[in-house]
Amino acid sequence: MPEIDFVLDKQAFLTKIRLERMPECRASAEKFIAEVVPSAKPKALLKLCQVKTSPPDIVWIDGIEFSSRILYQQVKHLNRVFPYVATCGRELHDYPVLANDFMERFWLDCLQEFALEIAVEHLHRYLAEKYAVEKFSSMNPGSATADVWPIEQQKQLFQLLGETQKLVGVELTPSYLMIPYKSVSGVFYETEKTFISCHLCPRVNCRQRRAAFRGESV
Repeated sequence: MPEIDFVLDKQAFLTKIRLERMPECRASAEKFIAEVVPSAKPKALLKLCQVKTSPPDIVWIDGIEFSSRILYQQVKHLNRVFPYVATCGRELHDYPVLANDFMERFWLDCLQEFALEIAVEHLHRYLAEKYAVEKFSSMNPGSATADVWPIEQQKQLFQLLGETQKLVGVELTPSYLMIPYKSVSGVFYETEKTFISCHLCPRVNCRQRRAAFRGESV
């Protein structure tokens, strides 16, 4: 995929770090932005794959088997899907900040989130421009409850994506989490009806929630 240009919306970033509550920190925040932003290199990887299904919950993507009733329901009428991974990049993940500098650690965490958002937006544009996909949704192993799509199936997803650590610097840990931590992986698929896994997740006080819990129906 083409390289991703990281252009920071500085005002949005300053708002996210709540600078209006601590105007005395503006000079330090400006200095932080000037020093750290040039290091940011968000990355993304996307793959076009064939999909086949078997009821009630088996999905084969390029011959690799997944088991998820919800994923099956979402892709059973399709013949192609797009596994992906997006990340803030190792450069920001490994950026040196003093362990006891809680302010800069918070700023760096927010900057990593901005970089990840830009990587995901890049994937959306790439999907539309290269594959003419106008309407699509995404599912992610481990998102929502365990029975929606178990996080353990990250292993098959990364097997499908190939050498992610070499290509975009993302590695999968033995507990199926990703490094850099500000990374996301999943499968894009074409759909007329938007699916958001948050609808199936009863977890409260989730910072990543994008939609209200609706129960078990899809």
